[in-house]
Parts: sequence; structure tokens; C-alpha cells
Amino acid sequence: MAELSSETILQIDATIITGILILLTIGRTNTSYEISKWTSSVVLPFVVSAIIELIMSVLIDPPDLMRQFSISFMIIGFGYIGWIVLRLPKIRTV
Repeated sequence: MAELSSETILQIDATIITGILILLTIGRTNTSYEISKWTSSVVLPFVVSAIIELIMSVLIDPPDLMRQFSISFMIIGFGYIGWIVLRLPKIRTV
């Protein structure tokens, strides 16, 4: 199994965060506050993952557990994206 490098994890996190923020900016005029709130919450796991990776880049000998946490937050984020996409049609617009 190939191991993800810090650079790869940061690139994935940055791509997801940027994509979600661009979509929120483009769709801002046509979406309700409730949908924007749920959609913007998708970036949180990716932000946590990126922060963990940045902290690891400063540490001399970071523990492997930090890398596992970082990847776990990415996996949670991808699952959350799927859950939000399935849930969006059911969210009431205000």
C-alpha cells in the first residue's frame, strides 16, 4: 500500500477547501442560508487534516499517530461530502 506524503495530503485538502469555497461563491445568489451553512461545514475535516499536516512539518520527529489522524479526518471529510450531497435535496430552503 502506497503511503501518502505530507505534500499529497495538503494538496488534497487545499483542493477540496478551494473547490467548496468556489462553489459557495458561485451559488451564493441561488442558495439559501441553510444550504450554504451545511455545504460550508464540509471543509472542516479537511481544515483539521491540513492543520495536523502543517504541525507535523514543523516537528522534528512527528509521531505516526498524527499522520493516521490526518488521513482519518480526510476519510471523514469524504464521507461527509457524500452524506451532504445525499441530504441537500431534503434541506428546507429559507
